[in-house]
Amino acid sequence: MRSLLETEALVEVVAEAADGIEALRLCEEPHPDLLILDVAMPKLNGIDVAARVQKMQPPPLAIMLSMHLDESYVMRSINAGARGYL
Repeated sequence: MRSLLETEALVEVVAEAADGIEALRLCEEPHPDLLILDVAMPKLNGIDVAARVQKMQPPPLAIMLSMHLDESYVMRSINAGARGYL
């Protein structure tokens, strides 16, 4: 994903996290504009990360990526603040 995003001239990848806890920590600095989160991240899932970053000012936009097509994951992600689910 990172390699693909880095080919876009208008995109700057500022961080990459191995798990949800690290993703939250990396949102403090350099405070990204957009998060691409996996629903099934280790330690703290992407849905919980999306919900927690909504308390930041301004909150980064979140897009969820998942192989789970269950509607409950989609709704939980959107309710947590995600702007999209792929």
